[in-house]
Amino acid sequence: MLGIKLAVVVVAALIGAGIVAWRCQRTHFPLLTGSLLGAGAGAVGSLLFMLPLNFCTFELERTGLDMAVGLGLIALGLAIPVGSLDWWLRQRDAKARGLLREEFRQGVFRNWGLAWLCLAPTLIILLFISLLP
Repeated sequence: MLGIKLAVVVVAALIGAGIVAWRCQRTHFPLLTGSLLGAGAGAVGSLLFMLPLNFCTFELERTGLDMAVGLGLIALGLAIPVGSLDWWLRQRDAKARGLLREEFRQGVFRNWGLAWLCLAPTLIILLFISLLP
């Protein structure tokens, strides 16, 4: 079981490093720094849902559906910090190019994708709590 946990964290860290490294090349952010940040975000993201569950969806007696749910939770957990880091890099690049104005209205999401990304963990937990019992 320790091997599965370690493999999930390492693969997620590599995916996060790759995504953020790709964004760093496009935004002229230091590649090594971005890759390390992406690897950390990927590792933390993979543990976001799996650590509280203690990777129970990957136990030997679980069904294929349980494993698919586990992989989906890992993907969602990976998307939250890596997506946030990617968004920050894009905003940083837009400010550096002078494409982003500094006026913000308080309490309004200009990017609805970010709002849904923030709400996703809560909505998923509520969905499971209301449908499973």
